[in-house]
This record gives sequence, structure tokens and C-alpha cells, in this order.
Amino acid sequence: MRLIRLIINNKEAKFKGNTLITSKKNTSGKTTFIRLILYSVGWNIPSTKKINFSKLVTRLYVDIDKQLYCFVRHNTDVDIYRNGKYIDKFDTRSDLNELLSIYSTLSSPFLLDNLLGTFYFDQEEGWNWLSKGKVIGGYRFNIGEFIEGLNNDDQSKIREKIAIINQELKGYNLLKRNLTYKQAIDLNTKYDWNDFDKLNARLRTIEFNIAKLRKKITTLSRARKNNDHFISMIADMKLKIKTKHGDEELVTKDNICGFSDQRSFITARLSILKREEKQHINEKYKIENELKKFTKLFNIQSQLDRFNDSISELNIDLNSVEKIINNLRNEKSNLNKELEDIISKNNYAQKIRERIIEFCKELKIDQYINDNEDNLFSLELKKYTGAVLHLLAFAFHLAYLSVLQEKKKQVFPIIIDSPFGNEITNENVKLMYSLLNKKFSNNQIITASINDISRFSNVENKIIFNGSMLKSLEFVGDIKENVNLLNFEWD
Repeated sequence: MRLIRLIINNKEAKFKGNTLITSKKNTSGKTTFIRLILYSVGWNIPSTKKINFSKLVTRLYVDIDKQLYCFVRHNTDVDIYRNGKYIDKFDTRSDLNELLSIYSTLSSPFLLDNLLGTFYFDQEEGWNWLSKGKVIGGYRFNIGEFIEGLNNDDQSKIREKIAIINQELKGYNLLKRNLTYKQAIDLNTKYDWNDFDKLNARLRTIEFNIAKLRKKITTLSRARKNNDHFISMIADMKLKIKTKHGDEELVTKDNICGFSDQRSFITARLSILKREEKQHINEKYKIENELKKFTKLFNIQSQLDRFNDSISELNIDLNSVEKIINNLRNEKSNLNKELEDIISKNNYAQKIRERIIEFCKELKIDQYINDNEDNLFSLELKKYTGAVLHLLAFAFHLAYLSVLQEKKKQVFPIIIDSPFGNEITNENVKLMYSLLNKKFSNNQIITASINDISRFSNVENKIIFNGSMLKSLEFVGDIKENVNLLNFEWD
């Protein structure tokens, strides 16, 4: 896989195998440009202070297995073209994994959810975690899920149990705080809030029903879309069938039996669900209006009095709640240990462990890890600071990417924002790019840095920002999405 060019509105930048994005000043838009690359693919990357991404139209051209893909994004919608031919439209809020599966050729949800953390080093977050942590925005990396994806191993039952316990702990901890608060309040005047409570109870029921309906609508919409894709694929294959009379007939959308009936059933069901959803929404608005009228009768103090009354009526023993909390914490700890043991004994966990040690030796930081340690994925970050943590993060992330590429026989671009930092010296950066040149020679490397890395790596292309990012890019005029823009030559 290789990035070819990025067009932002009507300004473009072109990429080569090793591209440096640089400037003389630190606030010229290098990080914004890097984030726009990821945003163009489909990730909902946070905008920067100077540019609102949702107001831009971006077009990212990518070489995927010698096919030219164009990702055209405006706000939350992404249209995809392959060799100039329109494929489909995706909504990044609901269809992100489907979109990323086209970009990455991956299918495992666990791998797709963690893909960004394997090849992208963010200026703010990328150098601060080893086996789990925040990549950027709402995207995180979790080594356990990643290894499950590599091994096609689903430990969702254990994860569901842990999630349930976390929810229960939130409830019991809240109850514990309320019981503690109970000891510090006096009984005040009581108010009759029965009608208010009934309205709130009804509102919660309606909101729950709306959520269920929307989930069903989403599932059916996705099923209809997937069915359409499948039928189109069958039709595009130009298959023929032989009839009982010996004639050959071309398979088309129109002569595939049962598809039309099935699609009509799904469409009808969607219509019913959407109508039911609308009825619930109308009722929800009515109740909310009633609640607004009701709450005007009470001032803030009266509501506090009511809360105090409710708390004072709790007839629950604080010690019993604390005992339940402790039991839940122990159960959660045991489940986490069970999950960690399963993951650490996985063959891919061993491969990643070996690759981490190998890369740490290349970076001359192997003295900070114990190659006899069973679990390298639970190293305590507080032990490491500055350059050591920076280099360890580099080794860990690249180890994940290396094993992923080896399994999937796919090569991803490596995007590095600010390799200098955290007390990193020129010698450290030289070691980093030496590792890239040695172990990732087939990967496209895109670096954003105010420093010239040409001393450490063979930079084939420089994108230089003088002033602002958009003013520095080359003007290309109006672009039409339905035009085949194959204006480049394969290497």
C-alpha cells in the first residue's frame, strides 16, 4: 500500500516512498496535514485549532495492490472510487470498519479497531504508551484485542463479563457515596413527586425502545446493503448457468431467484420500524415538554430537599455494599488475569515479544527490558521517561506492525509526527530510521518534522510549508470525483 496524493479542496501534495513534511516554523500546519491524511481515509480525527476538517473536501489517492483507490471525504461521508470507477458511499459514524476494510484489506473487527495504533505515531499521544493507550481522539490501542484479532480468537465472553462488572461497580460505588452522604443530612420537608417520577420512568422506557429500534434499523440497513453488494459482485463476474435444455444463460440481478422478494421484505420491515420509531419520538417530545412545565414549579433547593429525602429513606447497610464492591473487584481481577494468561500464551504474543526484543536491541535500549520476562505487555510506564520511553514506544508499535504485515502479507505506510522530542538526540533518531531502513524497507515512510531527517534516511520527497499549510500546497483547480484520475505511473 502506498499514498499517492492528497487534495484538500483544490490544493494538492504528492507523496513518494520516503516523504518529509517540514517547515522553518513549528506552527505551519505539519500536524494538521498529517491528521488530514488519516481523516481522508475515514478516521474521525479531531480538527486542529486553525482548520475545521468537516468543512473541507479531501481526496486521497492510494495504491492498494496495484489498484488506484480514491477516498473522497466531505464531513462524515466518504465516496470510494477504484481506477476511476465509483464503488460506494460510507458514513464514517456507522460504517467505519467497512470503510477501513477496503483501505487495509483486513476483516477482523479487533484488527481494524486497533490498526491506527500500529503505524501512526501521534505528536501528543503516540510516544506515551506501550501495549495499550490512546492513539488520537477517541481511538485507542489494546494489545489483548489486537492479538485476538491476529489469532482469530474471540474472548468476547470474558470481556463481556468484565464490562458487566465495571457497570455494576459504577452503580455500587455511587450507592456507597449516597449512603455516606446519608449520614450527613437531616430530613427536610417532603414533596409529592409521584407524577414527575412517572413521567421520567415513561421517558426512560421510550428512550430504551427508540435505542432498540435504531439498532434493528441499522442492522437491517446494513444487511440490505451487504446483499446488494453481493448480488452486484455475482452479476459483475459474468457467470453463466446451463439450463436443463442445454442452453447457457448469463446470471444477472434480474434472474437470481428470491433476491427481489428478500429485499422487498427487508424494505417493508424497515418502513415499519421507522414508522414505529417516529411514533416513539413524538411521544418522547410530548413527555419532555410536560417535564419542563413540571420542573418550573420547583426551585433548585426544593429538588435538593427531595434528593435528601430519597437518600434518607435508603434502608441499606453500608458494610454490605462495601463487601459487594470488594467481591466484584476480586472477580474482575481474576477475569483480567485469566484473559492476560490466555493472550500471553498465544503464538502471536510470542512473536510480538521476540520482535520487541529484536527492535529494542537495534535501538540500543534492550537493557531496559527483561527478555526472560513472561509478559512484556504489562511493563510499568512510570519506570521510563524521556528518550527511553520514546524509543520503547517506537519498538513496541513497530513490533505490532511487523507481525500484522507478516500475517496479512500487506504493507502499510508508517506515519511519524515529530520523531524529535522527549529528550531525543540526533543519535536516537539515527537509530530509529536505521531500524526503519533495515526492517521496513518496503514501507512508505511519511514524517512530519521541523528537523531535516535527510541525514538519517534517504528522503525522496519534501513537502515544505512556508507560512500556512493550505497556502503552501499546489493549486490544481476543480476536481470531479467521477473522472478517472490515473495521472501517475506505477514504479
